[in-house]
Amino acid sequence: MTTSHDHIRELQAELRHCRLTRRERTAAETELAQAIAHQAELDCAFDELFDTRPRRRRTAVDRHPPS
Repeated sequence: MTTSHDHIRELQAELRHCRLTRRERTAAETELAQAIAHQAELDCAFDELFDTRPRRRRTAVDRHPPS
């Protein structure tokens, strides 16, 4: 099974190294743009799901605010 990242790389290689007609090149460029947009959506969803930003440590004041 090909991953979306592999698919993007294959399209980039095809555009770089193959002789394509205008119609084929346009189709490949469109498909590449769609694949990149789809990968960006997946990246955002992954980042939201597995947020790895460091958290601020809670201090005693945070746990027990003054009354």
